[in-house]
Amino acid sequence: MRFNTQHQIQFTRPPAPGADGPFDALTIGLKLDDKDGGVTALRPMNIRPDSVGDCQLPTNDCTALALGNLTMRQGRVRLENTYGPETATLRMGAFAEFWQAGGWVPSITDSCTLVDPALVTQVNNAALGYSFMPPLAPGQAISRNGQNQFSAGRLDLYWQAQGGYRGQVLAPLPVSDWLKWYWNWDGVSATELADPRGSAYFGRYRGHDRIIFWREVN
Repeated sequence: MRFNTQHQIQFTRPPAPGADGPFDALTIGLKLDDKDGGVTALRPMNIRPDSVGDCQLPTNDCTALALGNLTMRQGRVRLENTYGPETATLRMGAFAEFWQAGGWVPSITDSCTLVDPALVTQVNNAALGYSFMPPLAPGQAISRNGQNQFSAGRLDLYWQAQGGYRGQVLAPLPVSDWLKWYWNWDGVSATELADPRGSAYFGRYRGHDRIIFWREVN
């Protein structure tokens, strides 16, 4: 963990694509190095960041001052796909999650994360993570809007197609660095953090002209 020049505490992630936590009683301390060959003494020094257990007894080799405890969770945002006719407004769920007991669980206490739901391009752009299949024709457009703040770990995005577009639109939702995840969208980026992505499918399945009747059986 480090405190950077932007007055932010940076908590090191486990090696990609690993996850850990939550840490419900993580002690935050302050250690000063004045670069003159020793550690500046803070009183009372009562923790040691590079050790486990009590540094006061019997060794009394504490090097930092405890400031307090906090809860630290490794989180991410996940998008679900959405489907519907090209004439309807499609709702896509965005979910804040955190890692616990070997799996991702809803982060229902997140009612503060902010996002911008708007799409930034209307053409295929691999660098930005956008894909239109098929590409938009003249007079067609896709919009995405909705809430910009999570509530109880959820946010809804609303998609609309103009000009009779039918197809799949894949787009990311930009989130803060600590809510990105190793999604490995292209199959070769398993160690790179990325924004969550979700697909909106516009248009109903018409079926084959030679099939008169469908029936689902168990």
